[in-house]
Amino acid sequence: MTNRTETPSESLITVSLPPKLHSDAVAFQHRSGFATLSEVIRHALDCYDDARAKKSAKKATKSKKK
Repeated sequence: MTNRTETPSESLITVSLPPKLHSDAVAFQHRSGFATLSEVIRHALDCYDDARAKKSAKKATKSKKK
């Protein structure tokens, strides 16, 4: 582990956001009450993962109907 905030199941990453996306993320952070931008990014990734899972489940259901 190279950073004291890392755990065996987590790794520190650095991301670069375009200015508009950064300002949108900060605005969302303030509206939603997230303490840090890291929490905003984790939330976005969780939502993305949930949406992907739902899309996969929907596809599987459609293919079973055929």
